[in-house]
Amino acid sequence: MKTARHTLKNVKSNNITGTPEGSESLFLPCLLTDKNRDGNMANAELELQRFFERDGFFVLRSCGSKGAADAVVINGKGPLLVQVKETFLSSINVSRDVQRLDEINKNFKTPGTIGVKFKEKGKEAHWVFCNIESMTRLGKTSISRNDKDCVVKRRL
Repeated sequence: MKTARHTLKNVKSNNITGTPEGSESLFLPCLLTDKNRDGNMANAELELQRFFERDGFFVLRSCGSKGAADAVVINGKGPLLVQVKETFLSSINVSRDVQRLDEINKNFKTPGTIGVKFKEKGKEAHWVFCNIESMTRLGKTSISRNDKDCVVKRRL
């Protein structure tokens, strides 16, 4: 059984969500037990978690999640639901994820984003983050490698 190790750190701002500085956060261990989710996807989720932790966010992961969000990222401005995807393709259909996260946002006023890790053989992977409200407003149902409507990060 794998476990993820976490530390205590200060909450800072993040350019993906544009949220301000906050206070301390405590990270809880996350046990990876689902064999179907124990490989690369769990690694993408863990990479994303470490990215947000470096920026000082409080991160709760839902390991092996089959729900609307794989992680809840919290700072002084409130929670952000994050759905994590990983692909070797040049684009990925996320219509179901957009619908689910948009419904949560409407009912509970909790914003969401989708983070996609695009991998290429022999090249460094990069991430694209798309805000659910923007995707809904634009009628977007997919995310591409160099999506102009999203935040593209060459590395986390």
